[in-house]
Amino acid sequence: MLIVTVTLNTSVDRTVAVPGFAIGTHLKGTLVSCQPAGKGVNVSRGLAGLGVPSVVAGFVGQREATWFHDSFADLPATVALTPVDSSTRTCTTLLDPTSGTDTHVREAGPTVGPHHVA
Repeated sequence: MLIVTVTLNTSVDRTVAVPGFAIGTHLKGTLVSCQPAGKGVNVSRGLAGLGVPSVVAGFVGQREATWFHDSFADLPATVALTPVDSSTRTCTTLLDPTSGTDTHVREAGPTVGPHHVA
């Protein structure tokens, strides 16, 4: 059985540690991780970790298409993402190790039209 995951709204997931995070302040953070993501992308990555092959389908911004594809280069997954004209959305998680809290900021994704699926 072939598993196909579909991600209609891929994302670039960034996680930044910001000790003492507070709204309205200027603080320095440390990048913890930055990776291609989205529900189906994450599922395919999890399946690959279990040795289960899958097809990663959906839409991705033109600028990030190669990066998404390369992130699966050594994994048992076939990438079949369709590039769109705008950028992939970025979702940022701010971790405050001092308070143990996290804050999520999600950008809106690109608009996908009929011409992308033709």
